[in-house]
Amino acid sequence: MSDPCGTFLDSADAVWEQLAERLEAFADAWQREGTPPDITDYLPNEPVAIRRLVLTELIKLELELRTEKGISVRRVEQYCETFPELLVGGV
Repeated sequence: MSDPCGTFLDSADAVWEQLAERLEAFADAWQREGTPPDITDYLPNEPVAIRRLVLTELIKLELELRTEKGISVRRVEQYCETFPELLVGGV
């Protein structure tokens, strides 16, 4: 007998692990380089739902780091221009 809950939890754990790895890599690159890295370099291509989750969290992290470092904050509209997928289904 299969365990659908176990499979779901394994999948959820994998998604959160991927998210944490990408956020950590982004923050590390910023600290190492001293300038904001390109968010695109840290996005998965597929699946779309995970890409959107990672993108949203990377944007939040970038805004936080820009604020902490006194760097001008990008507007939501700028992110939407760069990442039009944010407009699908609302921001």
